[in-house]
Amino acid sequence: MTWSLNEVTALARKAGRGAGQSWGLAEETGRVVNWLAARGVIAPTLLGRLLLRQDGLELTALAPRIESDDWVNDGWLCPIIAGATLSDRAATIGQQIVFHNLAQPLLIAPATASVALVRGAVLGLDWDGGGFVTDGRDLWLRGQKDHVDVARLTFDAVPQGAPLACTARVPVDAETTAILNTFAGRTYAPATEESRRAGAGGADAD
Repeated sequence: MTWSLNEVTALARKAGRGAGQSWGLAEETGRVVNWLAARGVIAPTLLGRLLLRQDGLELTALAPRIESDDWVNDGWLCPIIAGATLSDRAATIGQQIVFHNLAQPLLIAPATASVALVRGAVLGLDWDGGGFVTDGRDLWLRGQKDHVDVARLTFDAVPQGAPLACTARVPVDAETTAILNTFAGRTYAPATEESRRAGAGGADAD
């Protein structure tokens, strides 16, 4: 099944909120999925894997602790939280950042693109066996992993080959749909006895 960009963005935003994200971070989650999906990346699947991994964890524990050029914490880094931090520091970051224990590294690509636009540069994120390059608009991808021990972000990267083709729709498999809907469902208010009676009354009136 394929979904429109608006559909996957709305579901990603709601799933992020259901996973315990603040409204602002949930908006960022929707933006991340939209940006990647528009470039042909099956971003909803990556998000589903991330939310399953962080379910039940305190999100502040997944934020980066910045030690010079090294971004670390005592566990693993959430790419959406790290990406939001990266975007906020777009104008001031140095020429290299090393992310340690970064989950779903491709989800940090939209934030990297934001930095590229602000700085007028081409940025690359490399890890063992893969990486990506972006000039802020296009994305060149060479491999994806669910988790990388070390990922290096550098300026003046050189793209190889053609960028990913843009698209207006993205495939979303049944398993991913179920995962994201489960998280999204947590945002719904539970039915009360009063609402159930009102619903029943409305049905009788018809």
